Amino acid sequence: MPRVSHAMLSITAVAVALAVQPVQAQEAAPTVAYNDPAALAVLPIAEADRATAAILGYEDEGLVVLREGTGAFICMADNPDDERFQVLCYHKSLEPYMARGRELRAEGITGKAGIERRWEEIDAGELEMPRHPATLHQLFGSDPAAVTLENADSLGRLTVIYMAYATVEETGLLGQPSRGKPWLMYPGKPTAHVMISGR
Repeated sequence: MPRVSHAMLSITAVAVALAVQPVQAQEAAPTVAYNDPAALAVLPIAEADRATAAILGYEDEGLVVLREGTGAFICMADNPDDERFQVLCYHKSLEPYMARGRELRAEGITGKAGIERRWEEIDAGELEMPRHPATLHQLFGSDPAAVTLENADSLGRLTVIYMAYATVEETGLLGQPSRGKPWLMYPGKPTAHVMISGR
């Protein structure tokens, strides 16, 4: 019987190990459903920010934390009770303002009334609003059931940059919507913000 050297055995063992590794890695890789709410929720922000974003979502008991975050953004999953699809992510410095809005809506104070209430609270120093620019990124569409990770690029996109008390005069921005151009909403107010729409 021919002798088999230790070197030949080592080479064979390495070859087998290398052949097995991709299979093991493939088996260990997690899979994400095309319509997973948490995966869809982080799509508005850059890929580099998605893994560290906190995610809020909806379950039977209402709005809950789906994932704690350590990064700069807080993301909101689509509300299954809404007819339209909408996910958004905002800078964490906006959380006091956003959380207060959710509280007011729970009390039945919605729309412009809820915004004006928060203006009063910000002006009175009762509600925190960042004095530095802070962004909100949103994706939206008409049919929630049709949205998947594969076709999310076809959704409408809106970027909002909050600039507290900014005015048209000091920014040079338009004070009303104009197709394809950024404009300033609520100029001079505590929640003045730049609106930038696109795909």
